[in-house]
Amino acid sequence: MIPKKDEVLFTALGGAGEIGMNMYAYGHAGAWLAVDCGVSFGDPNLPGIDVFTADPSFLDEEETNLAGLIITHAHEDHIGGVAHLWPFLRCPVYVTPFAAEILKGKLRETDFSNDVPVHVLQAGSGKAQIGPFSIELINMSHSIPEPQSVLIKTKIGNLLHTGDWKIDRAPQIGQPIDEEKLRSLGVEGLLAVVGDSTNAMEAGYSPSEAIAKKGLAEVITRQAGRVAIGCFATNVARVQSIGEAAKTTGRSLVLAGRSLHRVTAAAKQAGYLQGLPEIVPEENMRDLPADKVLMIVTGSQGEGRAALSRIASDTHPSVFLEQGDTVIFSSRVIPGNETEVGEIQNKLTKRGIQVISESDVDETVHVTGHPMQGELSELLNWTRPKFLIPVHGEWRHMAAHASLGREHQVEDAVVGGNGAVIRINSSSAQIIDRVYSGKLALDGERLIDPQGPVLPQRRRLARAGVVSVAVAINAKGRIAGQVTAESYGCLDREVDGDVLNAVKLEVEERLECLDTRQTKDNGLVEKAIVAAAKRVFGLETGKKPMVLAHIIRL
Repeated sequence: MIPKKDEVLFTALGGAGEIGMNMYAYGHAGAWLAVDCGVSFGDPNLPGIDVFTADPSFLDEEETNLAGLIITHAHEDHIGGVAHLWPFLRCPVYVTPFAAEILKGKLRETDFSNDVPVHVLQAGSGKAQIGPFSIELINMSHSIPEPQSVLIKTKIGNLLHTGDWKIDRAPQIGQPIDEEKLRSLGVEGLLAVVGDSTNAMEAGYSPSEAIAKKGLAEVITRQAGRVAIGCFATNVARVQSIGEAAKTTGRSLVLAGRSLHRVTAAAKQAGYLQGLPEIVPEENMRDLPADKVLMIVTGSQGEGRAALSRIASDTHPSVFLEQGDTVIFSSRVIPGNETEVGEIQNKLTKRGIQVISESDVDETVHVTGHPMQGELSELLNWTRPKFLIPVHGEWRHMAAHASLGREHQVEDAVVGGNGAVIRINSSSAQIIDRVYSGKLALDGERLIDPQGPVLPQRRRLARAGVVSVAVAINAKGRIAGQVTAESYGCLDREVDGDVLNAVKLEVEERLECLDTRQTKDNGLVEKAIVAAAKRVFGLETGKKPMVLAHIIRL
C-alpha cells in the first residue's frame, strides 16, 4: 500500500476501539509516519501474559517505507511498546526530553539500545522533517510531563494528532495547553483532527489537577495512621500533588514500587519534581511514627506483582500497613480490572485498613487526564478541522466523539477502528481498505501470537491440569516393564491416588488390543494412550486434562 502525493492515508494498528496499545500510522507521498507505540495489559484469562503490543506486521512489510516514529508522551500505552517492537520497525524515534529519559531506561534493558536513533525535540516547539512529513510539537495538558499534539504538515494540508490531553489552565506540572497555537491552526486551515475519545461520553469539563491536590490534602488530614495512595507510576502530576500534600500535612514521603522510583528519577532528570520533599527510603519507613507516613504505591489497577498487592497480602519486604491505616485509590479503574481491584480492597478491609476511592468522600481524590465534551467542543471550535477521526477509545467513545464533531459542522467524522485505512484528501475522508491489525503478547522476554497454540494450551492446563503417561515398547511391539503415569493439577493424591493406577491398567489393556503392526505406529499408540487416560479421568473426576504420551522404543 503505497500512499500517493495527493492523499494522506491513516490507519490505527492499536488504540481505536480499545483503551490502550496506541499505535497509529500516516501515509503520504510514498512514505509512512508512525505515531506512538504503546502497550495494554493482560487479564486473568491469559495466564502468564502481563503486556500486549500492537502487531506491527503492516509497518514491517518490505515495501513499507517507515520514515520515523513520534512518541506523544511517556505513558505506557503510548511508549511502552518501543523496546519490544523497534527491531521490527528499525526507524528513527522522536521524543521530548522527559519521554527520552523514560525510553532510555527501557532500552537499556535490551541488546539493541545503541542501535536506536533517538532524536530529542523540544516540547511545545520542536520541529522535524521526517520523510515527506513536516512535523511540529504543540504543548497540551495531561497527567504527565510534556504531553504533545503533533501537527503533521503535508503537501495536501495539515493534520493534528492530539495525543492524550485535557484543558488544565493551571497544571501542577509542565506547561498549560497552547491555546493560541491551536487557535492559529483554525485560522490557517486544518484538514483533519485525529483525536482522543476517552471521555467523549462525559458532559462538561474535566477538573484541574489542582482540585485533586486540594482534595487529597483534606482527606489525608483526617487520617490518624499511615496513609498510602495508589496511582499510576507515570502520573507525575499526581506524584507532585501528593508530594505537596505531604508537606501540607506534615508527613514524610515514601515511594513503594520500582516503576515509581524509575519514573520519579526520570522526571527529576528532565527538570521536574524539584519541589518534592525528601523521599524516605522504603526500608526506613518502620522508623517513622504511623501518623507521619504518606506512601505513594503502584498497583492501583490490581496488578498482582505491584507494591499495593503485596502490601494488601502483608508480603512486601520493606513497607507495611496495619489496622487503622488508610489506602486512597487516586485513579480510575480501567474497565476489565474491577475484579482484581476489588480483591485487593477486600484484603485491605479484612485487615482493618480503611479503603477510600472517588465515591467514598466528598473531596476529589482523582481527576481524569482526558477531555470531556466541553473540552472536545472547544478544541473543535479552535481548530475548525474539515474532518474528524476519533481514536483512543472504545467504539462507544469514538461514536460519541464523531457525533459531537458533526454538531460542530465538520464535513465528515470517520470511525474506522483498528486496521481501517482512511483516505484523506482535499475533498473527502473515507474508509478505502483494511490492513492487518492484531496483538502480540509478551510472554517472558518473547512476543507470541495470542491466537497461537501457547495460550489455549495454558488455559486448558489451568482448567484441568495435565497427565503424563510413559510406555516402553520392545522390538516385538509389546509393552516392556510397567506403564508410568503422573498428573499435575488434576488430583488430590490422598483421595484420588487410585485414579492413576486405573489409567495404567486402561493403557495396558488398550495397547494389548493392538496388533504388532499397529504398535509400531507411534501415532496409533499415542492415540490409544490419550483415549485411555481421558476415559478414566472423565469417569472418575469429570475432567478432561491434557494428556502427554511418551513412547520409548527399545
